[in-house]
Order: sequence, then structure tokens, then C-alpha cells
Amino acid sequence: MLASEFYIRREAPVSWRSPSLRQQYLYEQTAIGQTRTNANMSFRWFFDRKETSVRDLNTDRLRSMLRDRYEIEVRSIESDGPLIVESGILWVSRHWHDENSRRLTHQNLSPFLWLRFSSGIDVGWETTLFRAFGDLSLASDSLRPEAEESRINLRYRHRFVESGELVLALTADADRAEGGFFEGGHGQFVVDF
Repeated sequence: MLASEFYIRREAPVSWRSPSLRQQYLYEQTAIGQTRTNANMSFRWFFDRKETSVRDLNTDRLRSMLRDRYEIEVRSIESDGPLIVESGILWVSRHWHDENSRRLTHQNLSPFLWLRFSSGIDVGWETTLFRAFGDLSLASDSLRPEAEESRINLRYRHRFVESGELVLALTADADRAEGGFFEGGHGQFVVDF
């Protein structure tokens, strides 16, 4: 059976002033996307646009940045007894341009593989191929224009008799591209109503 979910979000423009800094901040965001799934596959596309700007109230100078983000993800799920194999690829492209028409683009291509065991333990591998081009002065000083990074993920899921789930996860830097082995983790508690 094919299921489809379509979503759209529009955040009204927000403006606030900082009297001590003599600045006015403006923010606006719109997002749209769709996920289509069947028993063994899913396909997701997503687009969002965010505009931020800062106006200096002393000089009336406006600095602004517009960011567009595009995502496409294809995921396959295969079940073999107590093991579920989930694999796919995610493509993300982010485009920034400022009030002076300077542009910067980041592109990620991320293949992934997850092994999900019936015990609640999941083991995953992700690799991200990253590329940046355009005006690199818009990026942080630590940006590498091209990079490849691999991560190992370990996740534990504990289900509470159909009423909720606790998920704990750890991520390790498999190629130590960022210098250390431990990269981070998170926890999530979900309650079903």
C-alpha cells in the first residue's frame, strides 16, 4: 500500500529590536515537502527558504542572508527474520546569497546503511561527501571546500508495551576526520496516545 504525506509550513515574518545594540532583526521561513512510502521503500523531497537580516539603527545599513535548502532521500527496508536492513541515500544542497549578490553553495551526498536487530540494538554506517563552492568568505573559517566523513552509529530502542519508546544513540567518527573518535549522542522519549 502506498502512503503519502504532504507538508507545508509558513512562519510569519518576525521582527525584534535590540535597543542596547541599536539593531533590528528580521526573520522569515517557509518549508514544503512530501514523503511517499510503501512496505519496502520511501521517497522524500523537501525545500525550505529562510531569510534573516540585521538592520543597524544608527546607519540604517541592512545586512541580509537568504538560504534555500533542497533535500531528496530514497530509503529501502528489507526484513530477514529478526534483522531489518535499511539502506539509502540522502542528497542535500544549500544555497546562500547576501545583499551584495555573493553566493555560496554546500552540497552533501550521504549513503547510509542500518542493521536493526529485534533486540532493540541498531548499528548504522553513514558517509557524507561534502563540497562547497562559490564565495567561501561567506562560510566559517573552518570550512573545508571538499571533505569525506564517515560515522558509525549505535542506537538502542526500548519499547514500553505499545505506549511509548525510549531511544538512546551514540555516534563515532569512523575516519577521525574531525580529530576525535566520539562525535556525540542523543536521547529521545516518545509517548503514544
